[in-house]
Amino acid sequence: MNKFILILIVFSVVCVSVQAGDAAVLPVKRVILSTSGIAHFEHEGTVTDDARISLSVQFDQVDDLLKSLMVFDSSGQLGSVSLPGRAPLSQIFRDLPFSRHEINSPVALLNALQGADVTVTGPAQISGKLIRLVPETVALDDGRQVMTRHRLTLSSENGLKQTILEDLNALRFEDAKLRLQIDQALTAIHQNAARDSRVLTIDLQGDGIRNVAMAYVVEAPLWKAAYRLLLPARDKQTSFMQGWAIIENMTGQDWDDVALTLVSGNPVTFRQSLYQSYYARRPLMPVEVLGRVFPRSDTGSLGKASSMAADDEVAELEDDQSIGQRKANAMGKTERVSNLDQTEEIVAGEMPASVASAPVDGSQQFPQALAAVSEEATTQVLFRFPDTFNLPAGHSMMLPFVSRELPIERVWLYQSETHAVHPLAALRIKNDGETGLPPGILTLFDENSSNDTGYFVGDAKLPGLPKGEERLVSFALDTRTLIDKEDKSTIHQDTVTISGGVLTAITKQRSKSRYTVKAPAEEGRMVIVEHPRQHQYELVQPDPDNVEITNTHYRIRMSVQPGERKIMNLVLKRDRKQSMQIMDLSYQQLHAYTKSTYRLDQPTRGLFEEMARMRLTVDKIDTELRQLDDNRESIFNDQQRLRENLRAVPNNSDIGRRYLERLNNQEDKIEEIATRRAKLEVRKNAQLEKLKGFIADINI
Repeated sequence: MNKFILILIVFSVVCVSVQAGDAAVLPVKRVILSTSGIAHFEHEGTVTDDARISLSVQFDQVDDLLKSLMVFDSSGQLGSVSLPGRAPLSQIFRDLPFSRHEINSPVALLNALQGADVTVTGPAQISGKLIRLVPETVALDDGRQVMTRHRLTLSSENGLKQTILEDLNALRFEDAKLRLQIDQALTAIHQNAARDSRVLTIDLQGDGIRNVAMAYVVEAPLWKAAYRLLLPARDKQTSFMQGWAIIENMTGQDWDDVALTLVSGNPVTFRQSLYQSYYARRPLMPVEVLGRVFPRSDTGSLGKASSMAADDEVAELEDDQSIGQRKANAMGKTERVSNLDQTEEIVAGEMPASVASAPVDGSQQFPQALAAVSEEATTQVLFRFPDTFNLPAGHSMMLPFVSRELPIERVWLYQSETHAVHPLAALRIKNDGETGLPPGILTLFDENSSNDTGYFVGDAKLPGLPKGEERLVSFALDTRTLIDKEDKSTIHQDTVTISGGVLTAITKQRSKSRYTVKAPAEEGRMVIVEHPRQHQYELVQPDPDNVEITNTHYRIRMSVQPGERKIMNLVLKRDRKQSMQIMDLSYQQLHAYTKSTYRLDQPTRGLFEEMARMRLTVDKIDTELRQLDDNRESIFNDQQRLRENLRAVPNNSDIGRRYLERLNNQEDKIEEIATRRAKLEVRKNAQLEKLKGFIADINI
């Protein structure tokens, strides 16, 4: 049993001294492809003693690898896992005395290293410090052309010396550290020449020969399912189906003798930028410089420091170190739901699988294929192929994963939104196997022909088909069958009842449609009419016990004999009931019932007219009460003004006596308003009691 090793991945910011070619490459031995767009890869091989293995990874897959990489060693230990940083060149050149641009040119490099100790050999041997390399233009012997040369100036023990760079045999930097820096920079440029890939290096420590493996999950092309189905004779109740998986190798590495497993599911997957460098932002502390003292003016306190929010955002650097589970648990799965006619849903956890090959009856049949062995779990379906496969990088291949008979029924599906006049030729397919079928495209051939191979009759979308369930698949338009749909106007039937002071309004709505089907003269049809469901409506006709229902439609079966014209009426109903206290209704609402479309006899309308009249009397009293309240409020405001004026004038003055007289008159008016208001309240209460009594006596 392999031992799982905790992974420590080191992002290299300096060049790895051992080249990738010095490391072993473990071949791919197992691939698990998922319909969710991820793939699980396993590499296996043997190593001896201390070993180094390498893995070339596409640049855009590094994040996934850092998230999911697992290393297994039967007896050894993990030394380290190293990977060049996301931007290794910028990191390396940041600490060097020259830039990435300057190392591209000898002239620029030498001028960047001004002051370095060098020794040049050529027409003369000179040792000294670099001063400058200056270009100069000289004419050639023919006098017609010119060339640019570079004059190198050195400071030596014997003074300034000059030589031409292009005439030198060699130029050597005397500083060993500088030579190493140039070496490292050139090596880094070479190793990062392939911008679309990175090389991950794993150091293992151990003794002797042993098995090692590594596994990871990365983004990969989806595998696709494509089915073939033979339409049998009309009296036959089964049909033969073959399912093929289309897979692609886009890893950049050949698959040789690889065990392949296909997974149908939709696991929750995330992508995190683990390969990106993040830095925590820190506040800048100014350098204190002693000088003149200028006291700062105090502007006051804004509260305690603990209550203030920081101005700067701090990027959190998370160390996401995930150990994971063993190989077989490296990927989670979730069911993918697919539906052709968008009328039924598949419950998560019941999705696709395959079964073994089955014998085929009939004059034509597909050649038997060794299908994958399937396994259906709670949230996934696995198809394991018994053989291993070879697939070069960048190539695709097709593999059969299902081959068996399925129960079918020929039907003609009418969808008015698809075609208003003709139905679709369709099949009702039942999955009677032990496992489900994944969704995919379905190509149909008719074996009822003189052609030994049958002929093409149409394509369809096969939805995910759980075991024990049925699905309708449509593949062609039947122009020989005519269907007419006529939508009748909706009928409203409204009634009103009153009891115990409560008014109950009942609205009965009926929606009617008529379908007329005419079959061709020589053939009968089993037509399935899809009629849209309406919110809060229920089916009345035909018998709901004989009607199939989906999330969006009713499905009504109509058996039509050859040449027969058959009519089917469909009725939907909705009854709405609304209750309210009559005392809470306004005059406008009560009066509306005297003119409404509700089925009310004349005596009942007369009752509503009387209730409306009585409510209007109460409303008029309320209007008069509001007017009195407004007048009283206006007097109160004027009295406040007069009292303020009285404080400002002399006692016993003419203007003062005038203000007092007006205050007395206003007090008289306030008393009149109060008396009038009390009488109106008594009258209003009497009218309300009269209305309540009138309503209480109504029972219709």
